[in-house]
Amino acid sequence: MSHGQRTACSATDWLMAAAGPSGSSSENRSVPFCNCEYPAVTRSRHTAKKVERCRCGEDTSTRLDWVWDGEEAHPDTRITNGTELVFHPVYSQGTAVIRGTQPLQQGRHHYWEIKVLSTLAGTDIMLGIGTDKIDLLAHRFKFASVLGQDDQSWGYSYRGLTQHNGQLRYYGKKFSQGRIIGIYVDMFRGVLEFYLNRRSQGRAYANLPRDAAVRVYPMVCSTSAKSS
Repeated sequence: MSHGQRTACSATDWLMAAAGPSGSSSENRSVPFCNCEYPAVTRSRHTAKKVERCRCGEDTSTRLDWVWDGEEAHPDTRITNGTELVFHPVYSQGTAVIRGTQPLQQGRHHYWEIKVLSTLAGTDIMLGIGTDKIDLLAHRFKFASVLGQDDQSWGYSYRGLTQHNGQLRYYGKKFSQGRIIGIYVDMFRGVLEFYLNRRSQGRAYANLPRDAAVRVYPMVCSTSAKSS
């Protein structure tokens, strides 16, 4: 598959810098981070035009505190360099869930970004966190909004909703191709917050477990074919 159908995920943790508040708007759809054109899923072989992969906003740091876990990965997930994901590269028959290789350390601030390089559609695509009690293959043949279905995970849907313990609520703007989603986790205060194109969408949850025995991981889930 072309590079334009993969997601560049910066898995570097760092202390959060201050960010401006999200602007208010009656329109719930977000706009892309930049004005770059993205490669189409299919192009006519007679088309001479070539579209270079967008690199806008991507972190060039080589220091990664964690990458996506290939050993625990869903069979329908492709991982490149530990940071690039393609879900259901042929067709989708359920929900793919993947997590990071390392749990988030207690008492620290964590932040990472995911850049969406494909058009999103289908039951759900969610970004967030979950504990090691989440069965990553439980929904392999089911279409579901996995992150936040129970009290062991928290998710932000591409439909603009958040979910935890089975409770969906309106939260921020919808997102799709060309957006950069930031996930900020304060493991000292137990706070979760999401950013869209580097603007805060507001505090999502303030009830994260702070027990050192609870292992919390970065997570993503998708039901959409060829999503990245």
